[in-house]
Amino acid sequence: MKPSLQRPAGQSTPLEGHPGRSAAMPPAAGQRAACGTRGAGRPPGAAHPIARALAGKRRAPEARRWAGQGGTAVHAGGDQQNGAQQSTATRGVVVLPGLGNSSEDYTDFVEDLTAMGMCVAVPQVRRVDWLRNAAGVVDSAYWAGSLKPRPTVDWYLQRLGEAIDQVKRDVDGAPITIVAHSAGGWLGRVYLKDFGTAGIDSFISLGSPHSPPPEGAEGVVDQTRGILNYCSEECPGAFHPEVNYVTVAGRYIQGARFNGEGTFQQKLVGLGYQQVFPSPH
Repeated sequence: MKPSLQRPAGQSTPLEGHPGRSAAMPPAAGQRAACGTRGAGRPPGAAHPIARALAGKRRAPEARRWAGQGGTAVHAGGDQQNGAQQSTATRGVVVLPGLGNSSEDYTDFVEDLTAMGMCVAVPQVRRVDWLRNAAGVVDSAYWAGSLKPRPTVDWYLQRLGEAIDQVKRDVDGAPITIVAHSAGGWLGRVYLKDFGTAGIDSFISLGSPHSPPPEGAEGVVDQTRGILNYCSEECPGAFHPEVNYVTVAGRYIQGARFNGEGTFQQKLVGLGYQQVFPSPH
């Protein structure tokens, strides 16, 4: 399981933080995304650095507002007009969970973004859902290391599509940013390749492997069983010219070789990422 973007108490969220608890839940697919106005919640200076960067990419203030519907999950307050909830959200954000993470792990990150006036959704993913990927073992391509992402990860892509569609409805034409954590990076690339980029103008990946590990690397077994090779061949690099791509690598926990020096946590992180990177660091 990869670290989450949940913020430890009293701290802003690191790129790869600690799991934690929060009373707020990200919206389930099919519900209205969490939207807010700047000034709600914590001051912007205390927010996640990625959230602060996204705040600079919001649409101009004259952007059209949307009216919420009764019974939907609107995360922050706004203006009231004719009894309907109003939001000044001027950018949509869809946060893609990483391997082994659940939607709940990103609650604090969602709160930071909504406090800055963005409309945010997280595909509804539980930790147990990742066991669905085990369906790939019945495909001979899995054992040959040439597995393609679909249909093995269709369950994830469907939920991602639902979240994107919900944000599109809520922001009513404002641009959308994909923020992908860990394995969400290559899952998001597969989605854009197969379902298009309409409404999406930027793609930010956090700690995501984008290239397959080198062939013959000692002690390395490609965890994606060929999917990273597929991505490199079918949608390499900044594949869509209409989308701005940014990839971020954090140093919150620096990996270490399992038989070398370092804490157990560093060795565990190193062991996991060694399977998709040539070095555990």
